[in-house]
Amino acid sequence: MKSNRHVAIALALVVLVALAGCTDDFGGGSEESYGIGETAELGPENTTIAVTVDDYRFADSYDAADDPGGTRTVTAPNGEQFLFVKVTVENVGNEDGATPAVAVRPRNSTATDPDGAPTWATDGLYRSIRSLPTGESRTGWVRATVAGNVTAADAEVAFSTDILVTSGEYKWLLVEEEE
Repeated sequence: MKSNRHVAIALALVVLVALAGCTDDFGGGSEESYGIGETAELGPENTTIAVTVDDYRFADSYDAADDPGGTRTVTAPNGEQFLFVKVTVENVGNEDGATPAVAVRPRNSTATDPDGAPTWATDGLYRSIRSLPTGESRTGWVRATVAGNVTAADAEVAFSTDILVTSGEYKWLLVEEEE
């Protein structure tokens, strides 16, 4: 009975993360925004994390490592494309409680990519909602599947110090805002 309760809690958390940021309203994020290469510190939930969106790229397909040591091609569904966003996250606070979560709009992406990381993603994938002890950092790529007509101007990235990403946490833009 106790394990069913743990499963129910885990499923509830997965649903919350999946729903976090699932919206089509671009630009509804925070008043503060940051571009590629800019670092922002987020807190004070559990601790403070420093987040940088380092790079991004779109792809209709990519090569991923295959079990026997070769590669296989992963192709986006018809009418869609992949958006890869490279992020670096560091726990700069004085507590180990950070479990940084990431989301990408216009469509949220799961933290685990069943197709594997692209062969060019030497930093691997960023694993969302994993414990990040004080002083440690992680760098990796987040994959989202987006409509084929989505451009960098449509995309936003959010981070939260806890597992729930809210609309006000979409602070990183892939292109410079026009003034």
